[in-house]
Amino acid sequence: MYAIGTTPGDGTTGGTTPDPAEQPVTPTPGTDSAPQPEPERGVDLDVDTTSPGADVAVTGHNCPPTGEVTVEVDGREVQTGTARSDGTYAATIPAPTGIGRHDVGVTCGSGTTTTRLDVVVTTMQSGTQAPAGAAAAAAALLLFFLLSGLGMNPTGRTRTRPA
Repeated sequence: MYAIGTTPGDGTTGGTTPDPAEQPVTPTPGTDSAPQPEPERGVDLDVDTTSPGADVAVTGHNCPPTGEVTVEVDGREVQTGTARSDGTYAATIPAPTGIGRHDVGVTCGSGTTTTRLDVVVTTMQSGTQAPAGAAAAAAALLLFFLLSGLGMNPTGRTRTRPA
């Protein structure tokens, strides 16, 4: 593109010269003129697997300082907040009540980062987590056999010997 009404570079009149605004820009050596990509955002959960409704800590980094942060579970917004001045954030969210794998997404700035959270229900209990009723029944049964072995009769019946 040329500007109209200027003199050409050869000294004649009535011509046109290139418009300086249209000229390609040559980068200065030692500088990078390409735009820098945004830093990779991160999102972390304190657990990968949890039970329905349990609290889950969500933390992350590289958000715009003091920018808005939105936490979503399966596309539904569950919490909003503000990133700290260093671009980090922390939130506590309730785990979904539905059993299965869920997507936890954090949006800050112009990007969204997601991770997975598995919600499970445990059905077996270990011996150290047995219900109190089971522990009491086991103790009573143990006491019965212990007393029987010592020759005491916990039932109160008398033994008769065959003649």
